[in-house]
Amino acid sequence: MMTVSKGKKDLNFELNLLPVFDILSCCICFLLMSVAWIQIGSMNVNQALGAKGQGGTENAPAIWAYLNADGQVILDVKNARVANWMGESILPGNPNDKSVSWNIVSQRIQAIHNAVPELKTALVMPTSKSGYQDIVHVMDILRQTGVSDVGISPL
Repeated sequence: MMTVSKGKKDLNFELNLLPVFDILSCCICFLLMSVAWIQIGSMNVNQALGAKGQGGTENAPAIWAYLNADGQVILDVKNARVANWMGESILPGNPNDKSVSWNIVSQRIQAIHNAVPELKTALVMPTSKSGYQDIVHVMDILRQTGVSDVGISPL
């Protein structure tokens, strides 16, 4: 038969809090680092077109660059008169691989900027099939020619 002892249970219970402190310190470090990176990684961006242009004032001149999936870049000037300009389509230099002739695009944008020196706004209008490198390349060309406010239209 079994003998049952009627002794008291030990009331001293040890709880190891070291893992809790480790997790808490990791959470605090993550919080501090994320706050610091949010401030460092932020960029001041102004809206190129839209509510800023409303209010009865005339919109500033802008250049719109449409990117087609077949490699065309179509340039259009808005809110400004450029002599002998009806919008221009720049076809790919090589139709087989649909690569754009970026030198021609740069020359045409520079010619537009020379004709309209107050041109400071540009809007890139890609399609869903436009290549990311083409979008970035057009934005780089616009920034190099002196256009300070470059925006991308949402798809």
